[in-house]
Amino acid sequence: MLRRHILFFVLLISVIVNGYSFRDLDWLKHESEHFVYIYHNEVAGSVSQIEEIAENTFLGLSDFFGNPFSDKISILIGGYEDRSNGLANPIMESIYIMTIGLDYPYRNDGFWLEEVITHELTHLFQMTATAPVGNFLRNYFSRLYLPNALQPMWFTEGFAQLGSELIGDLYEYDYRRLPFLWDQLDREDPFLEETVVSGHSGIGGEAYYNYGYAFLTFLYETYGFESIQELVRIKSGLLGFAGVEVAFRMVYEKSYEELKAEFIEIQTRRWMEVEPPTINRFSQKIGEFVSHFRPKTYSGVLYYLAYDREMRCYSLYKEETEILNTTMEIVDFSVFENEIALLVFEREVSETRLYFFREGRLERTKHAHLLGIDFLGKDRLVVLKNNFGTPSVEILSLRNERITPIFESSAGAEIQIDNLRASLDGTMVAFRVNVQGRKHLALYSSIDESLNFFEVTKDFSIGSWTAEGFLISVQNGDGSSIYLLTPGGKMSGQASFTRYVREPARTRDGFVAAGQLQGNKLLQASEAKPVDFELDTSEIDFRAAEPVEGTKYDGFTDWKFISPIPYKGLSVLFADLTFHNKLIAGGSFDFETMQPGLHMEILS
Repeated sequence: MLRRHILFFVLLISVIVNGYSFRDLDWLKHESEHFVYIYHNEVAGSVSQIEEIAENTFLGLSDFFGNPFSDKISILIGGYEDRSNGLANPIMESIYIMTIGLDYPYRNDGFWLEEVITHELTHLFQMTATAPVGNFLRNYFSRLYLPNALQPMWFTEGFAQLGSELIGDLYEYDYRRLPFLWDQLDREDPFLEETVVSGHSGIGGEAYYNYGYAFLTFLYETYGFESIQELVRIKSGLLGFAGVEVAFRMVYEKSYEELKAEFIEIQTRRWMEVEPPTINRFSQKIGEFVSHFRPKTYSGVLYYLAYDREMRCYSLYKEETEILNTTMEIVDFSVFENEIALLVFEREVSETRLYFFREGRLERTKHAHLLGIDFLGKDRLVVLKNNFGTPSVEILSLRNERITPIFESSAGAEIQIDNLRASLDGTMVAFRVNVQGRKHLALYSSIDESLNFFEVTKDFSIGSWTAEGFLISVQNGDGSSIYLLTPGGKMSGQASFTRYVREPARTRDGFVAAGQLQGNKLLQASEAKPVDFELDTSEIDFRAAEPVEGTKYDGFTDWKFISPIPYKGLSVLFADLTFHNKLIAGGSFDFETMQPGLHMEILS
């Protein structure tokens, strides 16, 4: 026993001396009035912006819902993962945000940092809200006391989106979301529980985000904001353990099913004149749970990706022919002559990696942290790389692995890059730049190494290259218009879609693009041509953000009480601010020997 205690303290002291590191990075700590920020040095340039957004959000949410927190909220900031996301931990009263932004096909993208911080903090305020007695229980008995945790996913995620809209006008039920609503209203039994609770739909879990936001917005607009506040108040007490049905009846004097029927009736009247789109012939025989997306044309041939939600496998198609099937997630691809390059997301390490598909086999390369690829002629790829939270566009030579930089987002997470495309002859590169929600189209010429930016005032997506230029889809009301972009910035109208689409391509059958119709499919454009116009050139501020100089974070000194747990008798669980390190201490009693026992363990 003595040797075990000595070993434990040696381990503890060595960890304290060496500091806390995760993913082989040095982690730092910075504090503001209401928050503690844990981050690695590579994202230090974003911390001051995150602090400003977080403090403003805290004040706004406190005005609406009060302040349920006795300690500072922890914000963990990471830039090394290649999948954009945010997570809220109501037990730890912390959030984790990734600085790489999200161009999501189901929601319009604005300023990523504002959206993710307000969304996750709204989760914390709503999930941890308790009555005064509940606050006492959380602080001194168990942080697992969360009455608001007993609610369906659509309520949880819908509330977070509505909160972001109310405090900063950051969200709206935009045209990217509408296709799911329209498709559900076209069913005999819209918004089934299996769809909006478990995400059993053609768009997966996005179904409960979408429905929850639409339904709670309906309550807010129909019955007023005070009804939303009263919902939170009732659910924060003991009645919260009864679920949402009791709260709905107390606030609205109607059952959830009655309110849902009212919501469906209003939406049906509003959208009864919506015109359905035409499905491309390659997507006409697939069901709701098979998605077709990322269409690209190379040398006049259409390629696209498919995802089977029930089988959980991905495929690459060349028109109607499947040329690759794998259980690994394919993020992007490119084709040049007989060469096929693929970006695959390796879930175990949360990283993307470059593969080549040759002679029926996938060949793994050493090139990781790539967010987009396209061939730039033979033996060259233009890549969008994640440099620990700083995206950059580079040319990668496959022959000698030489890197040629094109553009780097030196201003931290304020600038996001996505939607990378290249011309077949290797002379032009296009990509989308999002500067705090303002969107620009970037065009790079490898002939004279020039880089020009054009501001686009509406949402847009870059598609495939044609002999005359890139195809661009641009928001047009609730639908999309397709344009041909020439190097000088002229937008020539080509075709239209009645709903949101992305990544347009030209085929022998006309224009196709990825969109939603009972799941994700390739949609066919109508012949209605939008009016031509010209883009205005723009400039982007490349000034690097000033990094915040924090102190070294030691994950074994800042312990937070969590809860008693039934472990080796009765124990008490503590965790550090990141929840990666846990300390368990407790006691037990052996009734055979009639001897008490004490134990203390550390897990990391």
